[in-house]
Amino acid sequence: MKRYVILNLQFDTRATILGSPIKEEWDAVVKETHHKNRGAVISSLAQQYGTANLDPKLANLLDLGPLPMSILAFHNRFLPQVRDAFVMGAYYPSLTGAFALAERILAHLVIRLREHYRTTPQYKYIYKKSSFSDWNEPIDVLEAWRVLLPDAVVKLRQLKDLRWRAIHFDPALDHDDRTPALEAIHLLSDVIALQFSVTDRDGRFTPRPWFIPNTPGFRVIRKESENNPFIAEIFLPNCGYAGPYFRIGRDADGWPIVVEENEYDSRDVTDDDWAAMCRSHQSGAAVPPSRTA
Repeated sequence: MKRYVILNLQFDTRATILGSPIKEEWDAVVKETHHKNRGAVISSLAQQYGTANLDPKLANLLDLGPLPMSILAFHNRFLPQVRDAFVMGAYYPSLTGAFALAERILAHLVIRLREHYRTTPQYKYIYKKSSFSDWNEPIDVLEAWRVLLPDAVVKLRQLKDLRWRAIHFDPALDHDDRTPALEAIHLLSDVIALQFSVTDRDGRFTPRPWFIPNTPGFRVIRKESENNPFIAEIFLPNCGYAGPYFRIGRDADGWPIVVEENEYDSRDVTDDDWAAMCRSHQSGAAVPPSRTA
């Protein structure tokens, strides 16, 4: 009856709030709320990045867009640092940081997952490696194992080509390092959004092959995906195990947890049935069974 529900996410929507226009058709209360929210965001960004040259910093953040709404994995500590460097105008460090982080993600995935693929032809080439200077190798391996989604493979190869041009050796960087830095961060963010997030790079909720569709306000892992090595190793540690009538609570440290106030019978249900039961409960149309003493 139960499924894995994603709980632990990193996100930062300040760029979205900052870039959202105020529409004339909104009523006065909504407009005032938006003004206050936008003012609070600008104040927090001024505290974080400093008030000197604040307008160019805000423009840089707008061009970056929101931080991908991602599960906690290999990139959460370092992607904000890459973005911070870009916002501050340190474009070359942000460019090279994006390349380094992409390479680190590839290495992490291969090392974490390779024991699940001992019987594959690729295993003998990577089972002792701890790093990869040639990106083609980990990308090819992860593609063969069907760990990477096809669009993520395309984005990683584009990022690999950009890295080659930027590092070996593009004199044009002396005159414009912002453009390739922004391109690199967008490509990296797309990869993270595709593989580790519940939204696309612009913050829109998008389908993934391992999510049950049509679940209200959260993302749930398909039953058949639970044994997928990528999902088992990377996603499930960020999940709670929940029946369709669950709610989200908080533990003593403020982390989200699954709260169950109902009992379920032992039967299994399809993913579509689970989603339908959950939607019905969320809308108040269903009365779940009460927990018995």
